[in-house]
Order: sequence, then C-alpha cells, then structure tokens
Amino acid sequence: MSISVRAYRKAELDHKWTDEVCPDHDHLRVGFVSGFEDRLDDLVPGCYKDDSYDDDLWFTISYSDYGVLRHMLSEMFIKANAFDVSANPYAYHSNPFFEFVFCNDHEITIGPKTCRKLADDFRDNADEFLRDLDHDDKFAYYYRAWQKAFEAAAVTGFVTLS
Repeated sequence: MSISVRAYRKAELDHKWTDEVCPDHDHLRVGFVSGFEDRLDDLVPGCYKDDSYDDDLWFTISYSDYGVLRHMLSEMFIKANAFDVSANPYAYHSNPFFEFVFCNDHEITIGPKTCRKLADDFRDNADEFLRDLDHDDKFAYYYRAWQKAFEAAAVTGFVTLS
C-alpha cells in the first residue's frame, strides 16, 4: 500500500462543498479530516480547478517509508518520538516539521500557509538531514520530493495525500 502525494500550484475554488457528487470530473475535491481542519488554512472545502498539472509534482511513498521518514524527522528536529508528538501535539506545535509529523496520512489536503511553513522547514534543514542519511538515496529522494511539493504549493496551491 502506498500514499499518493500531489502538489497543485494554483488552485481556484469553483464551488463550495456539497454532499452531492460533483458531475465535473476535472475538479479537485478538497475536504478535511476531522482533527486536522487547520491544515486547510484558508481553503474552503469544495471543488477546485487547477491548470498547473506537472508530473514532477506527483509521487508515491509506501506507508512504511512515510512512517520511517516522519520518525526520522521527529527524532532529529523535534527531539521526540513521532508517537509522543501525536499523543501530545500541543507540546510540540512550534517545532520544525510538526505539521508533517502530526498529520493524517490519507485523504488530507494541506493548504498554502502550512505548505509554506513546511517548505521552509524542508529547505532550512536539508543540509543537516541529508548529511545524516549516510547516503541513503531512497530517503534523500523522498525528502527532496516532499520539499518540492511543499514549495510548489506554498503560494496559492495545496498538497493532497490520498
């Protein structure tokens, strides 16, 4: 099983969320996961249009690799186990990568403000993280892919995990 990660650069609300299925298949449905509503930032749940399709802004990561990456970032930059962060998020909310470590891993949308903060976290800590990897190309790839996704969505877009 894997998580599909997709970044959208420039999304515009077409119409607000309804319980009905949208007949337009070219829309991006943006909703929220209970407990993570704040990840939408100022986005309104609804159907969005985006004309910035780019294959380079899409990747998949296995659930296990996503978990390992979250644990690595948590241990290295939050100085706590990812399980502890999830159990007591208010104690860690001001740390780098908090929004990445404490995040639902399925059917979530991350809005532009959170993407901007995470883009900064990934950029500002890249040298330290990549140096400590001891040439693990897989996690270096994932780190850079997440950084690229968050940077792309940091102004008017969003990142989806599905």
